[in-house]
Amino acid sequence: GAGNAGAGFDVDGNMETIALRLQATWYLLSGRITPLLTGSVGVNFLDPEFTANAPANACWAYPWHGQVCSGAAPKTTLTRFAYGAAIGLRVDLPRKQGFIRALVGGEWIDFSEPSSTIGYAQLRADFGVTF
Repeated sequence: GAGNAGAGFDVDGNMETIALRLQATWYLLSGRITPLLTGSVGVNFLDPEFTANAPANACWAYPWHGQVCSGAAPKTTLTRFAYGAAIGLRVDLPRKQGFIRALVGGEWIDFSEPSSTIGYAQLRADFGVTF
């Protein structure tokens, strides 16, 4: 943590997450081939499940939790707002066999604890049926 002269230490754990999203897709043109935009908002539930405790009597920076001043690793599940956006292309297959979509975008999770933005890029391919 800030101003901590103590030595670093390793912590292992398994991250369990659940995400609930609302997503909207806008097809920009009508026709067999069309560009598209997507946007999403939702909530992530994260349980880091740290398996080791820090040395006592100091403050430590834990991933996802930020600075913690305790000899015990945080045990709380975090609930955080998330949002995303992507751009892509949809191609309808002949004879109403379905469609293929290719998208590039990203998703970001709103964390106040870590010192940097939590996010990741997405390259996605979807295959679907039409009915």
